[in-house]
Amino acid sequence: MCTLQDNFIKKFYTSLDEFCDLIDDNYENKEKIKIQCQKIKDKLRYTAPEIITKTFGYELNRLTPLIPQEGNIEWIEKGWSIMMEAYNDGVKLTNKEYPNQN
Repeated sequence: MCTLQDNFIKKFYTSLDEFCDLIDDNYENKEKIKIQCQKIKDKLRYTAPEIITKTFGYELNRLTPLIPQEGNIEWIEKGWSIMMEAYNDGVKLTNKEYPNQN
């Protein structure tokens, strides 16, 4: 049986994993980004379902200082799009399950 928390975890973990898989192998901060993604996962593991989407969005700030602003940024755009889609899906699910949360 899959709980609501499991649905959130699967959605957010998958987006982080897909983002990490897209990182250019030659990018100097690749390992740092992967470490930060693991820290985000660790944080989400113990976050209540009614606030997990907000926490996911906030925790993505761990990645922004490590992301290049120029050069080969195609992987960033694609990866960030995947994570934003997961976040938006999480917002919809949160609003459905917790309509009085803002």
